[in-house]
Amino acid sequence: MVVGPTLPLIGGISTYIDGLLKSKLSTKFNFICFSTNHSANTYVPCSDNYAVIFRISLSYLLKCTATAIYHIFKFPTVVFKNKPDIIHIHTSGYLTFFENIFYILISKILNKKVILHIHSGDFDTFYRNSSFLVKNIIKYILYLPDQILCLSSNLKMIFVDEIGLKINISVMYNGYDSSLFYPKDLKKCRKLLNLPYDKFIILTVGNLLEVKGHKYLIEAVSEVILSRQNILCIIVGDGILKEKLDTQIKSAGLENHVKLVGGKPHGTIPLWMNASNLFVLSSLNEGNPIVMLESIGVGLPFIGTKVGAIPEIIYSEDYGLLVNPDDSKDLAKKISTAMDKKWDKRKIIDYSDNFSWDNIAEHLQKLYMSLILLS
Repeated sequence: MVVGPTLPLIGGISTYIDGLLKSKLSTKFNFICFSTNHSANTYVPCSDNYAVIFRISLSYLLKCTATAIYHIFKFPTVVFKNKPDIIHIHTSGYLTFFENIFYILISKILNKKVILHIHSGDFDTFYRNSSFLVKNIIKYILYLPDQILCLSSNLKMIFVDEIGLKINISVMYNGYDSSLFYPKDLKKCRKLLNLPYDKFIILTVGNLLEVKGHKYLIEAVSEVILSRQNILCIIVGDGILKEKLDTQIKSAGLENHVKLVGGKPHGTIPLWMNASNLFVLSSLNEGNPIVMLESIGVGLPFIGTKVGAIPEIIYSEDYGLLVNPDDSKDLAKKISTAMDKKWDKRKIIDYSDNFSWDNIAEHLQKLYMSLILLS
């Protein structure tokens, strides 16, 4: 049984679950999906802290709370009916983690094997900023699952060194859908999207939130165009910072160089990637961003910040470049370097195969089988 948010909700976890359910594992295991969606059609901005609740209307908050309670009460009935061997719970930090505590507890009470898959890139911040009581609750809960999966070796070390977990914790990188993200003709993609042929196009995809660091990318573009006028930076995504970023673009006179094109259906993102020359992710915090894997899947060189699993994936300048977070000057320098560099697209694509869902599925299959044999 897979427990977590599902599409069409926006986010890395829902994308991961969708990939898991569509992977070749579905021919080997009978997957049951228990969706924890609070709303299928409403975009809710996420946040690094509890301040998010002040940005959500009271009626929406009450609706989400009621839906969460309904799911929790429904969960035991679904488990009894389907009798899963393994319950694979997907979570992040903060409020989502506290909600998932109930699924973990219920699963263990019902004597089920539990995998807790933590997708948060800032779980360490969540833990450090918690009170003494909450820290102990977090520790207690993290000792309950039969296996914990996290997104990077760096995050694993935090669990070991700060929280004290020493067993049943492994690194599981995200995967991407190679049947959707593969190289296509650049000119044809630009024609379909009505994009200019004579521009060096930089693409970024992500919710318009502070943590994604879009303002640093915009600042970097303003630096780069002092010597290179042929840049077009396309920002795909929606969020609470749309007006603020639009104001920043206009104030810097970058209307011809930076475009906010809004959110796009996931199935169209390969077109935008294949129409681009470079992918940039200027995030202040990440886990193991799936857009990074998708971008190298189409052969795009990737520039990302030194956070989360990004340095572990982009460990060679054959695949991309790394920058310091919240450093627009460093980012501008790396963008200029990337524009001058002759990239081996084939080498990038071949490397991305390591993160295709077929490969990730093999690791998950071994994990599932090991837990089943222990039952």
